[in-house]
Parts: sequence; structure tokens; C-alpha cells
Amino acid sequence: MNFTGISNGANPAGRLIADSTGKVLWGTASAGGASNKGTIFNVPLSGSPVTTVISFTGTNGATPLARLQLVTTNGSYYGTASLGGASNKGVVFKYTPANPIATRYSFSSFTGANGASPEAGLTVSSGFIYGTTRLGGASNVGAIFKVPIGIATNPIGAPVLVASFSGANGANPKAALTPGASSGIFYGTASTGGANNKGVVYRLNVGTTSTITQLISFNTTNGATPESTLIPVGTDYYGTASAGGTSGKGTVFKFTP
Repeated sequence: MNFTGISNGANPAGRLIADSTGKVLWGTASAGGASNKGTIFNVPLSGSPVTTVISFTGTNGATPLARLQLVTTNGSYYGTASLGGASNKGVVFKYTPANPIATRYSFSSFTGANGASPEAGLTVSSGFIYGTTRLGGASNVGAIFKVPIGIATNPIGAPVLVASFSGANGANPKAALTPGASSGIFYGTASTGGANNKGVVYRLNVGTTSTITQLISFNTTNGATPESTLIPVGTDYYGTASAGGTSGKGTVFKFTP
């Protein structure tokens, strides 16, 4: 099954996810579509062709780089586009296949203050969708945001700033958040910032005043420029750094909170 550009998209960057039946795959293409700004598409496992369900126009988003997130409680797919929207700083969107055609898609724009240039997948927790942005926030080096999940028929809420990266606690995150063992705790990586400006592993504590705490600063020896989402294995978390290490070509690392 091939992408053709205008008709169904081009240059897919995010991974696929399955629908609730396990028979249809959904994804985003970062280019192509009617305006050459990307698409949301699906493809049945039966072998049917790739079908565009939304073409991004710029106004409703552009250049989606991350996977979609299915929320089974309302049957909606959530995602981000790294550009487009009212300020061309990206959007967070919701697509609900069961809604009438005119109300299936809704989006809210990033302004810079609440984040800009989202490039990572989204995470569901306690009635909210959480995500990271590569830019924006108080220091314009990245932010963590949330939007309420709500019900299927409501438009998506505006992204709300949870916490800002400062450089010291990390900068320019390109990876999704990973929930910790305790409620309100998340872990993640930022691709730059920290003591050596080579990236960090951080902890997000969500509360009345949410905080981002740098846990590990990469120093080339243990890696540099982490861009991947952490995965939990038992009480440990594993990830990759895209550079650094003995040969300067990256590392696999583990940390225990």
C-alpha cells in the first residue's frame, strides 16, 4: 500500500495505531493531501488502500509528526500537528469517526505561551491528554501541556500549560511522557539542556504548581541528544540517546527513579 501524495498523503513520520476492533490502522502523514500539509489516514488490514480522512490546510494544522492516540472512552483520536493553526505554532486536534461529518474534527492552536511545535505522541492520564512541545513555554525551549478529554461530541479544549522547560531542567523535548508508578508522576527525555546541554531525563510532578526536575544530565559518555520515549520495565526505565557513547553513535540507557 503506497502513499501517492495529493490523494492520500506523503512522508508518514509517526507510528501506526490500531482502532478498537484491531482491524483498521490509523496514522498521520507529514506532507501530501489536498494542501500538501499532511493528512490523517486509515488503512484496513483487509488490504484496502490508504484513505485520507482529513487533509491539513494550515489553518487546521500542518506537518503532523507524531502518532495518534485513541481514547476508547469517547472513541476519539487525538494528535498534534507541529505547525499551522492561528499562530503557525501547531495545533492539538481530536477526530471522532462516529460524529456527523461536519463535527468529526476539531482543533485548538498553540500560542507560544502554552507551547509551540509539538512533535511527540500524547499520553492519557486522569481525564486529560498530556503532551510536550519542542518550543514555547516561559523560556521558549519547550513545554508540557494538557487538554481535557471530554465527550465525543464536544470540540477539543485549548491546550493548557502544565510546566515550562528552562534549559537547566531540559530543553526541546521530542519524546512523549511516560507515566510513573505513582499518580501525577511522569518521566521523559529532553533532547538538549541540562548541565552539559546534551539532554536530560526529567520527572514531571503534576500538582497545584507542577514542576519539571532534571534527574540525569547526559554528558556524551552516557549518551547525548535523547529523542525517544522511555519505556518502563519493572521498576526501571529504558531509553535511547541518538548520539554520544564510546563511538559517538548513541547509547541505550537505564535509570531507576
